[in-house]
Amino acid sequence: NAEYMGDKETHANMSDVGKDFVAGTLSGISHVCCVYPLDTIKTRLQTQSSTSKQFNGIVDGLRKTVRFEGYRALYRGMSSPLAGSAFVNAVTFGAYGQAKRVVADNRPTLTLRETILCGGFAGLVSCIVVCPLELVKSRLQVQSSVSAESTSYKGPIDVVRKVFRGHGLRGLFQGIGPTVCREIPGTAAWYGTFEYMKQKLSPNSPPSLSMLVLSGASAGVAYWAACYPQDVIKSIMQTQHNAQRQYRTAVDCTLSLVNEEGVKRLYKGFSAAIARGVPGAAVTFTVFTIVKDALSAESTRT
Repeated sequence: NAEYMGDKETHANMSDVGKDFVAGTLSGISHVCCVYPLDTIKTRLQTQSSTSKQFNGIVDGLRKTVRFEGYRALYRGMSSPLAGSAFVNAVTFGAYGQAKRVVADNRPTLTLRETILCGGFAGLVSCIVVCPLELVKSRLQVQSSVSAESTSYKGPIDVVRKVFRGHGLRGLFQGIGPTVCREIPGTAAWYGTFEYMKQKLSPNSPPSLSMLVLSGASAGVAYWAACYPQDVIKSIMQTQHNAQRQYRTAVDCTLSLVNEEGVKRLYKGFSAAIARGVPGAAVTFTVFTIVKDALSAESTRT
């Protein structure tokens, strides 16, 4: 009997992981479809230099991009994050869910500190997937704003092929340091804020749709508040081409930017990140919760 119970518990755990992966995948697809144009503008604002400024803000960036490059430019490189975000969210929510189950040890709820730690762990795990995917995405997004001498790419596969041919597997993980420094605190704040807000808004009953949206939106603000400077450094490091590489390390990049323009340089494009992050997180958490609840209800019926 003891052996049978152990098998049942393992099966239940595997079922929970599967639900996390499916719900995470669908939430990732929903997220990209919702906010990708704003992500393109955010990346362009982050990586433009002070001496050759193209855009003066989100609206100006959207207007000029559409005017000179067409609407399609806002979605340049989307195929990579569309598939990638689905996988990243599946991995992140899967790692977070599994960490929660291990830490909870059959307790119904976690403390806020435990939730934050589980979120940080999920962020660390996600870096393995996030770093190469965002390198591909970022290079395609800024392609039209780099100099004519820069390498041009025909699409995500072409980016991977050229980077791998020139620098091997290591080249695809350019910017891994800033990525780790972004994802651990950012994802910890993301999950911690969502769970905290959800508990405060609906302590004794399942949250309504509006409560999920508000909790998710709050998580989006918390994520970028916790890690935006790291994201700026990551974007710059990942969009540098070796032939014209200005910064050798993330520390060198950080010090140089602050020396040139002050701390405010590390927050360039922050408004675009918030404009993208708030609806993105709201959609992500809402879709994830609805899908996972539906899957759980279906499992209960069967």
